[in-house]
Amino acid sequence: MLVTESNAMSKQTLSPSHAVMGDATDVQEFQRLYREKFGLIYRYVYRKVGNREDAEDLTSEIFLKAVGALNQKFSPQSMHKWLFLIARSTVADYWRTHYRLPANSLDELLEAGWEVPV
Repeated sequence: MLVTESNAMSKQTLSPSHAVMGDATDVQEFQRLYREKFGLIYRYVYRKVGNREDAEDLTSEIFLKAVGALNQKFSPQSMHKWLFLIARSTVADYWRTHYRLPANSLDELLEAGWEVPV
């Protein structure tokens, strides 16, 4: 299924204006950034995880991480790169926790009945 902004989750549900603790300018800056970059970030994340629900959660997490640095001055190009850097590291963290294997020692495996090849 091709994911577009029209069938992606509602932008209204993700816009955490209440999360921005600054003045009205910060809220407007975040809303502008959110409107401009939501579709790009969501499609990137969806392509990496292949699951709509996880892509929605991760996209909202990415924008919440971005709220903290809105008081810094970025050029539009560096803001775009910075936002995708956050997205890339957030997706990597997702897969890291998703595929984390339990640590078993060799002794535990032998006690559980595993046999050593001869």
